[in-house]
Amino acid sequence: MRTDDADWWHLCREADRRAASRPVDAKTLRARRLLADVSYDRAYGEIMRDRSATEAMVDALVFSLRRGANELTQPDTQRRLSALDADQLEDICLCVQAFRPRIAPAWSAADADLLISASRKFREQR
Repeated sequence: MRTDDADWWHLCREADRRAASRPVDAKTLRARRLLADVSYDRAYGEIMRDRSATEAMVDALVFSLRRGANELTQPDTQRRLSALDADQLEDICLCVQAFRPRIAPAWSAADADLLISASRKFREQR
């Protein structure tokens, strides 16, 4: 083995030793736990389930909800609802109740309650 190779391997072992001594965050520990007993696909699904919806998905949902509460029966709407976190759901409820008449009719409190119920239902089905 050349001296350069020995130095390189020594540096790798040193870096591994330093990395092993760092504290591990909760997300990494959770991922390791999930991967210990399950397939990659199942672990990925569980990790993704806890992520909040992207801004584009929230915008698409609000745009579709301009058509009214009947939109809650549409598969795309249901899929988007299932991806919301609690803060996003609250923001959307406030948004649909504040629609301006020239854009869409504002939702009633009862319709917003339907939205909340639907979101919970679709999230549980994921």
